[in-house]
Amino acid sequence: MKVKSLIRLQHTKVSPDTHVALVWQLLAKRNITLLSVVSADGKLLGIIGEDDLLVRLVPDYRENFSEFLTYCPNLEELEENLEKAFALTATDVMNKKIISIKADEPIYKALSKMMAYKVRVLPVVDEEKNFLGMIVEDDIMQYLFKAHQHIVKKGKKLK
Repeated sequence: MKVKSLIRLQHTKVSPDTHVALVWQLLAKRNITLLSVVSADGKLLGIIGEDDLLVRLVPDYRENFSEFLTYCPNLEELEENLEKAFALTATDVMNKKIISIKADEPIYKALSKMMAYKVRVLPVVDEEKNFLGMIVEDDIMQYLFKAHQHIVKKGKKLK
């Protein structure tokens, strides 16, 4: 089976100029962990995961160790940093190192990539890097279970 048969076309994508506040809302409300940043002509430019946002929105961990540092920001400074972060756009926070898969690749290759890179979702692109959707690890696992259910049933009989 090919990746294209398990693509989620409804996956949320954003444009490069989408404000971080909207990106945050989309990630928080839709139970997704990855957004695709797609140009007006459909090219995949980057991805934004929850971690990409948290790095910008949450203070540096070193700022929490005031007893070890000579300077620690106060609450007002932290809020100011947060306001600055919310003025950013998708382009400012997106990860340009994209691990993607082509639509015509076997789903086993997609699963192998997910395991190798420790990700659960991969953007799916065509030969010209046009964004087509996402493939999700859970969907692959459900397909594999259904496709190989005869083996599972056989295993139950052996006990």
